[in-house]
Amino acid sequence: MVLVEGGWFVMGCLDDNWIEGSYCHSEDCPEHMVYIDSFFIGKYEVTFEQWKTVMGEYPKCFNEKYLENNVPFYKQSPIFRVTWNECQEFIAKLNKGSKKKYRMPTEAEWEYAAKGGIKTQNYIFSGSDSASDVAVIGNGPRLVGSLKPNELGLFDMSGNVKEWCSDWYDNYTATRQINPKGADSGTSRVVRGGSYSSGSVYYAVKKRDSSDPDKKGDIGLRLVMEL
Repeated sequence: MVLVEGGWFVMGCLDDNWIEGSYCHSEDCPEHMVYIDSFFIGKYEVTFEQWKTVMGEYPKCFNEKYLENNVPFYKQSPIFRVTWNECQEFIAKLNKGSKKKYRMPTEAEWEYAAKGGIKTQNYIFSGSDSASDVAVIGNGPRLVGSLKPNELGLFDMSGNVKEWCSDWYDNYTATRQINPKGADSGTSRVVRGGSYSSGSVYYAVKKRDSSDPDKKGDIGLRLVMEL
């Protein structure tokens, strides 16, 4: 886990235009000031090996024999094709066994960490203005940590697999906020970071996405641990 020191940052996009070289759509606007308390976040996305250690098995949509025959590739690759709800089960088991308080990041925590927190250099992507430096793109996921980290030493916050956040997806407002947690209800959960199969715009740290919490796709997770 990596410590992310708290602070204020500008979340979202200024308007529906080209911003810092990355196209922002209306759902990524408006810009608004957000304060985030300090927290720990995973240096890497949760891997297949970690998932099996906690859950006792790989996700049911995968052929375990195939996975075992492709060691160490899949064991050290980010878990994906897991629903938001399955990830909650994983976190509950992990907390019970470890006696710690792990959870998904909020959308605001995710964006703050992806931007580099108080060390941010305001890159378009997480750690670079070039997606190829930091984002796993192309034929399936790759071993976690294969490319450059961002300013905080976090890997794969652009590309590899998308990451679930805890929030229900909702429209932004321009209101200044402290530790926002999103809407109280909704139909889809926030997804961030883009995946190996996404277009480059989805690797941008400001770009929002969402998915049905029961849907399996190219989405995994990264853990936050409370101080």
